[in-house]
Amino acid sequence: MDYDFSERQWELLKHLPFQIFAIVAGADGDVDIKEIQRFQKQFMNADNLENDLHREVMMSAYAEDIGKYVSTSASALRNAYNAKSIVPMMKQKLDPQAYEAFIVSLYDSAVEIALASGGGLFRSGISREESDALSVLADMFELDPESFRKSKR
Repeated sequence: MDYDFSERQWELLKHLPFQIFAIVAGADGDVDIKEIQRFQKQFMNADNLENDLHREVMMSAYAEDIGKYVSTSASALRNAYNAKSIVPMMKQKLDPQAYEAFIVSLYDSAVEIALASGGGLFRSGISREESDALSVLADMFELDPESFRKSKR
């Protein structure tokens, strides 16, 4: 697909998966190996993503030195601000359906990361802090999580 993003805007979009990972995985103060492995797997399987824009963003970032994206995604507060700040640009460049499909795809990836560390003997599901982080993401991107959950059934 051909998107009408400037070079700077494309660079901001490539940071978005890393920012979302840092927000969700770091929400409980413990980015564990299972969350990191899930995130790595998402990159390795990016060519299988249904959403074209999400797939292209992930594959483009993966093709480069992803270390630069990781190093700039260390601050949760900065990540939230940066992620929120590109919403108007995305809404200007994408039609409403393309925007929603992209955000739902990103949100789905965030949920996968949040679920990655659950399921042990004493832990299951998503932690309260990660659930709160997912709610913050939904608010930032103006996504109704209930609609998202219903569309996934």
